[in-house]
Amino acid sequence: MLRSKLPEGIGGSPRFVSLRHKIYTTCGKQRVDSMKDSKLTNQSGLTLLEVMIAMVIMSISLLLLLNMAMVALDGNDWSNKTTIATQLMQEKLEQLRNNPTPGSGGDTALGVVRNWTVTNAGSHLRQVGIDVTWEDIGGNMVTDSLSTFIKTGSV
Repeated sequence: MLRSKLPEGIGGSPRFVSLRHKIYTTCGKQRVDSMKDSKLTNQSGLTLLEVMIAMVIMSISLLLLLNMAMVALDGNDWSNKTTIATQLMQEKLEQLRNNPTPGSGGDTALGVVRNWTVTNAGSHLRQVGIDVTWEDIGGNMVTDSLSTFIKTGSV
């Protein structure tokens, strides 16, 4: 049996501690606590119910995170399509501004349908309306429009 000698106890008797059975000897009194007894009284761990509750909480939180990810992807797609549509409207407006005799028309570019109308609003002044339409990730048609005046020729 492994023993380690501790400092002397009361009355000069040595104190020994058994590493195997935790035997403490002090002044002729002994207290025995076996390791098996200490394991029974010191129960540490998780019950099956606690593990199941933790799994339910984790599952719900992961489902909520998945939903947030899907909303973020939808938002990114909408933002991307809106940026493309705005750039296409700006591009067409610049083309019409640089054309001395702008006319109405329509075309499709990058999955976005562009329609524009040019009407005479006075001498050397034209009103331009540009509409763009695209399909979002949910299959809904989204429309955006721009309306402005451009000066043509000299006054």
